Amino acid sequence: MFYYEDVLRTLNKAKVDYVVFGGVAAIIYGVHRSTMDINIMIDLSSHNIEKFFKALLTIGYYPKVPITVDQFKDPQVRKSWIKDKNMKVLSFYNK
Repeated sequence: MFYYEDVLRTLNKAKVDYVVFGGVAAIIYGVHRSTMDINIMIDLSSHNIEKFFKALLTIGYYPKVPITVDQFKDPQVRKSWIKDKNMKVLSFYNK
């Protein structure tokens, strides 16, 4: 089984709007390489963010930094993270 198949199946089941890019996308398209993570970009609408967080939590994935879904849904909070903390990505890990 593909290592991240459970993540993709869960996001699909939750009807999360997302795209996969990076190493996993290359592998899906047939490139022979290895990767240790999966890069996912989601639509940043409030409803989609809620679906994304809820879906990942159901399979044991949590944000690496202590944030709430409500904080991440707020565009102004995200802007301040980008400006003040140089945030580029939000990483999740599996407990």
